Amino acid sequence: MQCDEKYIRLSFKGTRKDKMPRESRKNGQSGRISGISDEQVCVLMAIDSKDNIYTKVVGLGQITIQDLENNFADYIEEGSILVTDSKSSYKKFAKKFNLILKQIPHKNHVTKEGYHLGELNSLMSELEILLLKS
Repeated sequence: MQCDEKYIRLSFKGTRKDKMPRESRKNGQSGRISGISDEQVCVLMAIDSKDNIYTKVVGLGQITIQDLENNFADYIEEGSILVTDSKSSYKKFAKKFNLILKQIPHKNHVTKEGYHLGELNSLMSELEILLLKS
């Protein structure tokens, strides 16, 4: 199973000033917190070898082991191969559920054994295009 997450900035366009959960940002102001923050929605995505797709908004900010447990504990079998990026929450999750973890090193696109996130990245690109059209 290939697993990764996509982070999408929260938009409050159209929200009344008195209902805003944070200070409004005007055009031209960056106002962005660099890196992953609680101003971004985490969309967890996975695809297995049988092309079953899992996509769910799991919360704000970084993915946690609790997010992974809540979403995959019932779907993944012990001994399955989990291909992910190098985030530490995947290591803890794989250890707890006895999975074979193949993590892609930072700034690489493939593991030494040839595992990659190509299919999942393609799916993420399609999701991004869909969101841009909305």
